[in-house]
Amino acid sequence: MRDITGDDRYETALERTRRQVPFSLVFKDTLQRPFLMLVIVIFGDLIAFPLIFRGYGLTTDQEGLTFASIAVGMAIVAACAPLIYNSYVAAEVRERKATGNPFASPPPEERLRLAMLGTWCLPISLFWFAWTCDPSVPIWVPLASQIFFGIGILSCFISSYQYIIDAYQATAASGLAVLTVVRYPISGAAVLFTGPLYSKLGNHWALTLFGIMSIPLSMIPWVFFRYGAQIRSWSRYTSKI
Repeated sequence: MRDITGDDRYETALERTRRQVPFSLVFKDTLQRPFLMLVIVIFGDLIAFPLIFRGYGLTTDQEGLTFASIAVGMAIVAACAPLIYNSYVAAEVRERKATGNPFASPPPEERLRLAMLGTWCLPISLFWFAWTCDPSVPIWVPLASQIFFGIGILSCFISSYQYIIDAYQATAASGLAVLTVVRYPISGAAVLFTGPLYSKLGNHWALTLFGIMSIPLSMIPWVFFRYGAQIRSWSRYTSKI
């Protein structure tokens, strides 16, 4: 219509919403911050793999294969995708029956159920990894711990991304962009501090530190599930939904 009439006043509701929400302001919004804190713990473990498994006398190729244990954990979560989907559909049916609206959707906090359970695999895996990553222990023992790490990673990523999408809706692209843009500088910074941290504290205590950090962070999905509606009301962008 704008092309035909030459009048820029013609715009869709989605375009008006996006025009009113600058990326710089979305970047400062509150919903993404707690989920981004988990990234520090995740990369603190991933980047340390070559440092930890170097003591086992592995070749470079073999060190790369150690990441396969994380992929196994992720595959387990992926295999549960039908169950996750069916759980959300059941919540959708309950919401529509309760409201009498055939198009009603459950609140965004419903997306956090996976993370409420799966994220606890992070402290489990980190403490397990911390005190079994020793050449005197068979390598399969610490590798098994990273299966739980993979479960924790994907549970966190799936729930946080779906939650941001449902919470922001029309402006979800900006919210997801923030998660992505901030995640990679953190990963780059992790490369700088991980080596000195592990050298100073040693593998056992460095991983234990990340494990301790992951415990309160694993409470984030529970906090958002309980107080998410109130937290979302603080945002000028989600309050319109």
